[in-house]
Amino acid sequence: MTKQTVSRPLGKDEALPLGGAGSGNWGHAGRPGKRGGSVPRKTAMSIRSGKDWKARQAAAKRPQTGSHKGSRAKIYQELHAKRGREVLVALDKDGNETFRREGIANSVPILIDDSPYLKDAVLIHNHPAGWDIDKSNPMHNGNSFSLGDVMVAARDDAAEIVAITPTYVHRLVRPDGGWPHVDVVRTAYGVANLKTMNNWNKKLSAGIVSFEQANAAHGHDVMMELARHLHLEYERVEWTE
Repeated sequence: MTKQTVSRPLGKDEALPLGGAGSGNWGHAGRPGKRGGSVPRKTAMSIRSGKDWKARQAAAKRPQTGSHKGSRAKIYQELHAKRGREVLVALDKDGNETFRREGIANSVPILIDDSPYLKDAVLIHNHPAGWDIDKSNPMHNGNSFSLGDVMVAARDDAAEIVAITPTYVHRLVRPDGGWPHVDVVRTAYGVANLKTMNNWNKKLSAGIVSFEQANAAHGHDVMMELARHLHLEYERVEWTE
């Protein structure tokens, strides 16, 4: 693989969708516009790696890393401003762009043949759905990683995957011991998603939150639960210019 950027067209191989339903609306039932409770937007949260839960909690309290500075700045700014479709850009360890693909509104198909270009790379992509929603609506914030996002990172052994929404930068970093098998990821994500769905639906039924708040927070809560279960290093920080 050269260090030259590869803009790979789609082939015939079965693709994993980077993005997907999780990068948009999680489909919680409810009445649009009904308010209640609060989901603070400016909270930066993370689950980081460590020998045990206490160590991971201590790491999570340290200053956040991976913000849009240095060699990533140009790509972060470009994808943050992108509207209408998801775009994936891969950077090597030196910050050189080695791969790029444009997708559709909520996904970028990633092929098996793409794997050599994604291994050990930092995969940066956008979740642009929030730009179509008014800033007063919590769903403008966009969502965290979908199952497809995490599976692409694990299957293709990426060093890190980043999702940029209108208001947040989400990061998931490869554990020191390597990614869990994709089957483990799929099962654990499903469990985390169901648990999160049940938690938010209870709050919706009690009138504590609106369905916009539930949909806006769902993806991040799934990732926090997944990170705890699989001991992954995950963080979400607010976007700042």
